[in-house]
Amino acid sequence: MSRTALILRNLIGFTRGSDRFDANDVWHFVHHCLMPHSKMRGVMTVDQYLAMAREIGRRAADGLPGTYTKERDNGEILVYWEPGPEKEGLFMAVAPIGTQGEIKTLFQPEDGKRYFDDQPVNGFRILH
Repeated sequence: MSRTALILRNLIGFTRGSDRFDANDVWHFVHHCLMPHSKMRGVMTVDQYLAMAREIGRRAADGLPGTYTKERDNGEILVYWEPGPEKEGLFMAVAPIGTQGEIKTLFQPEDGKRYFDDQPVNGFRILH
């Protein structure tokens, strides 16, 4: 298993830069920082959000159809997942912490996969 796949299979929580969050901070981060900037509306618990991120990470680690992955020179991993033609995709950025990953962001971009495609390619390795 590649290092990137290992990290995507081992998402341990959320981060913002070098700051880690406790449970109350995570709720605030999910509901006030991430969701307002995406099309993800409605009530979602932190556990549901983390479960969704882990599922996307697993799919990307397995190279399943509909997943796209880029890795920055600093090791940060970007993932885009298209669940199907009738559903809108999700963008996720993961910071590596050894062989684990912390979710920096996960949201449904307004412009779909174009958001992922428009991320700078300099300093990236396209993984699949």
